[in-house]
Amino acid sequence: MKKKILLSLLITALLLNLPVRVTAFADQQTVFYIRHEHIGNRDECGGCYTVPHYHVHCEPGEGDCYDPVYHSHTGSSSRGGGCYTAAVPHHHSGNSSSGGACYSPVYHSHGPSCYTSHWCTVSASTQELITTYTGPCGIHGDNATYVKYKFLERHYNCGRGDIWSEVDFCSQCGAPGSTTSHEYSELICTKGSGTIDSYRLSCGHSEGDVDHYEIGCGLEGTIVDYTLTCTKGADYVDCYDRGCGIEEGGNAASVTVTKTLISGGEQASLTASVNDLTGGLADLSNVTLVWKDEGGNVIGEGLSLTVDENGTYTLTAEASGDGIEDDTYSGNVTVSGIEKIVPPGPDEGTSGEENTQNGDDNPVYDGGDDYTGNDDDTDTGEEEGNGDGEQNDGSENEDDEYVLPFPTPTPTATPVVASKPGPGDKGSSHDTNSASKWNNDQGNDNASSLRIGLMSDRGTETIKTDGKIRAVKKEVPAKTSDASNTEGLSADTLNDEGAGNGFLGKAGVFLRSPAGKVITIGLSTALLIAALFLLLLLLRVTVPVFNMDGQMKRHFLGIVFVRPSKEGYLLEIPENISEKAYTNRFEFYMGLFMIGRDSETEVLIVKKDKQIMVRPERMTKVTI
Repeated sequence: MKKKILLSLLITALLLNLPVRVTAFADQQTVFYIRHEHIGNRDECGGCYTVPHYHVHCEPGEGDCYDPVYHSHTGSSSRGGGCYTAAVPHHHSGNSSSGGACYSPVYHSHGPSCYTSHWCTVSASTQELITTYTGPCGIHGDNATYVKYKFLERHYNCGRGDIWSEVDFCSQCGAPGSTTSHEYSELICTKGSGTIDSYRLSCGHSEGDVDHYEIGCGLEGTIVDYTLTCTKGADYVDCYDRGCGIEEGGNAASVTVTKTLISGGEQASLTASVNDLTGGLADLSNVTLVWKDEGGNVIGEGLSLTVDENGTYTLTAEASGDGIEDDTYSGNVTVSGIEKIVPPGPDEGTSGEENTQNGDDNPVYDGGDDYTGNDDDTDTGEEEGNGDGEQNDGSENEDDEYVLPFPTPTPTATPVVASKPGPGDKGSSHDTNSASKWNNDQGNDNASSLRIGLMSDRGTETIKTDGKIRAVKKEVPAKTSDASNTEGLSADTLNDEGAGNGFLGKAGVFLRSPAGKVITIGLSTALLIAALFLLLLLLRVTVPVFNMDGQMKRHFLGIVFVRPSKEGYLLEIPENISEKAYTNRFEFYMGLFMIGRDSETEVLIVKKDKQIMVRPERMTKVTI
């Protein structure tokens, strides 16, 4: 748009005889990129890690969500059944003399043969009176006197020794004291109670019977099922995936330089900008810019610099902060198109005789480097004419011709802006001080020379004679009215003369009839409705794609198709659109796509080897 405005101003200046100097348009160059460094971690939301990774139960046997269930044997080894299908016959192990698995020991128990009999002498006597009392006696009555004595019973042979006791008796009856004896047994066996006399068969089986059963299912240690033991739900966040959309070492910020020629093209203004490409993740507050010349000398700091010489300048950035790699970045900025205006000296220019060629007073451009006209403002004594000494009364004759006041655009020309000679001008010379010149630098992409060619449709035509460009008025025949030519002719005559009598002629006659017009209008309406219907179908399967740059400005990238898939719908971002993206933040306008579709519709968005499933909204925003 800016170029169109400048072009319009330049053409206006040419037509109004204003001196113009054309300079190059502003040019923007990306000098270098600042690399990205991820911030944050997968365990918590923050920095580059903002996309929650919700828990999804793993497949059984592939993770910690399920515990294995092993095969459990049925049946028993003693009774068989279930998994115990292999019978094992019994064979006695051991013997009665030395024992064994089928024999148990028989321990010694003392019997009569282990003892011998002896007689023991026992003497009994009272020793000490304890008390007296009265009580019934079967011989001496109810009030007999009783005494209580300590009584000693002494065994002399059996080994029991002295046995003390208390004895009550009637004092008149007398104390029970006498010498007696008793028989006792003496152990003569040398075997103890832990001595094994023999072994006896105790297994309970007969030789050849089924001893037990062994496992024969072959499923020992086999996993037969899995049990879900995980307590995490579908809304549980296992971790966080990266949402910045930028690879480690990718572009986190761009440093661009806008080059603009100022001061009439004698200087260039260099304005740098640091553009965040991460959507605010990168900390660019500690980026310091330094400008250097071709010799490595520091000539400026900060975002802007003004230079007055063409050449290559180096922009260096010291960058540190979150989200970027701490490093020194640099790039070159090439400046060209600067031109110094040198005022012409008093002897420069051409004489009036050189400017009046072929008898014409009009300035002529002959393809050379200079635009020449009359060299002085002195009055020649003749009024302005057409170059042949004839007076010009201010009106233009149909046969008049004048030389175009601008050069033919050629790649190697050095254009100069001059004013068009008018009927009121004297034979003034071309003012070299006010004529603006500029060079067309073939090797400079930034300094663009302006080439203009004017064509008029107001009764002139451009011709080239003797190496000069001239515009000559041409005669335009008067137009005749078609209505006057057909006036008075009948409809049949017009049909026969205009269309003929062939098939096409008859078709034309039919189409001009009322029935033909009705059919034509009906078909046109049907085609229009069909075209609108097809357009609506096309809009429902196409989605405009936008991209957000580092300054949060939306840029239109193109239109992509949405096609059905087994997951729902598939939207694939083609490579040509991905290459035009500034960042990984995309926006899709899905307002028309959602017409007639429910809110549960899912769209799988794919970009190269990355994909994300979303539920579309009117303006769907994703980072991929």
